[in-house]
Amino acid sequence: MRCSSDSRPRFEYYPPDCTALCTVHVETVPFTIGRGESTDLQIASTSVSREHAQLVRTSSGYRLKDLGSTNGTEINGRPITDAVLADGDAVRIADVDLTFLCSSMGRLQRIVTQPLRGPRRTAHRGPLDEVTLATRALQEALLWQAIPIRWTHLVQTGVSREQTVFAAIDEPLASLLNSSTMAESSVVVPRIQSLSWRIAMEQVAARIIPSRLMLEVRCSASLDQRDDLLDTLDLGPTTCQRGVVMPWEWTASSTAAQRLCADLRSAAVAVAIDGFAGGPQGVAAMQPAAPDLLVLDPRFVCGVATQPRRLQQLENVLAECDTQGITLVLPPGLTGNVHAMCADVGIQAHLQPGQHASDQESDVRRHAIVAKAPLFNIR
Repeated sequence: MRCSSDSRPRFEYYPPDCTALCTVHVETVPFTIGRGESTDLQIASTSVSREHAQLVRTSSGYRLKDLGSTNGTEINGRPITDAVLADGDAVRIADVDLTFLCSSMGRLQRIVTQPLRGPRRTAHRGPLDEVTLATRALQEALLWQAIPIRWTHLVQTGVSREQTVFAAIDEPLASLLNSSTMAESSVVVPRIQSLSWRIAMEQVAARIIPSRLMLEVRCSASLDQRDDLLDTLDLGPTTCQRGVVMPWEWTASSTAAQRLCADLRSAAVAVAIDGFAGGPQGVAAMQPAAPDLLVLDPRFVCGVATQPRRLQQLENVLAECDTQGITLVLPPGLTGNVHAMCADVGIQAHLQPGQHASDQESDVRRHAIVAKAPLFNIR
């Protein structure tokens, strides 16, 4: 029996929707397998992560490591995170089967160890596939630090210099974070939130420094992690006061959110409540831990132009805010007549969107899949 003389390590597999067996030799290690263009073995399948698995050499042979992929890695049918890879082992990368070879083999041995040619796979378009793609997009946002930031700044009547800026995660990433069905969201969302804060603080430090930077809290799990929030706020240059922005529905229904507001205020951290749509009683209920800023819900404010009772309620809310020393703030995007009516009742502060960045973001962030929309910088 004649044997092949090729003993180089290699992977053999049938590419998706292809009937021809493909052989890829391992020229250097570590050797990365994935969907991305920079990998050593690129597999064109949406089920495969950008960097899915990696082959490394050890003193005793080879090992295969899963790189935190969405759909997992298997050796001989067993899911692995880091395992020995031997000659002839069957490897499964998401939905693609490969065989690892690192010795000379006869024709019969090669037939036995070749991956079987599976049926033609069609793309799944059900909810599971959407969740998988969305989860991978979040993971890639972390990998590439592709966190688009939306900036708004606080404008107050009689104040010529910008004092307070708000930083929040922008689209398209914000919509992914809002999905309640997101796989592994309890792990990914806090990391994205922390990274968004660091990016915002870096951009602020490189430009005109406001007196106060307000950072959006998107992860409800943060309500029980006061120390982690304070540690993140301390990262980067301390050139301005730091603050956090939380949704009103959290503080209205969660005792943990109310405790967190009190703790943050005692630590000299500014607090803003966003999306307020309650009455004066709702403001009074904040008394133990009253925020610095209270941003109104757009739907609540738009009603003042057509509903006299809503306008009266707005006046009562403003009076309660004045009693507690809270600055009542109009949301961005309101029409001129609504602004005028609110100014007539005494609301002197509103949020105004910042401007897009032109070419400030790095090449890595510019080419990231998730961040098709440009990052935002302070005007």
